[in-house]
Amino acid sequence: MISNWIIILAAQIKNRKYYFIKGTTEGKQFKMLCAPYSSYFGILLIILTLIGVTNNPIQRIGLFVSIGIVVIISIASVKAKS
Repeated sequence: MISNWIIILAAQIKNRKYYFIKGTTEGKQFKMLCAPYSSYFGILLIILTLIGVTNNPIQRIGLFVSIGIVVIISIASVKAKS
């Protein structure tokens, strides 16, 4: 699912401050071109892609099924934690 990439990019943005290497002067171990702006740009492109998919009737059902699966997994995850 393409929405997985949104989660990956969001995690990269959130955890970026923890990527420091202890004892080095270089700073960050995981350098990404134009970070964190490239992650925000990637999320924007994915959202635009998902909006574009809604315009194609053949692809629309797949999008709705994917959203339903994500909702079911999210509900199960919340219930499992409590």
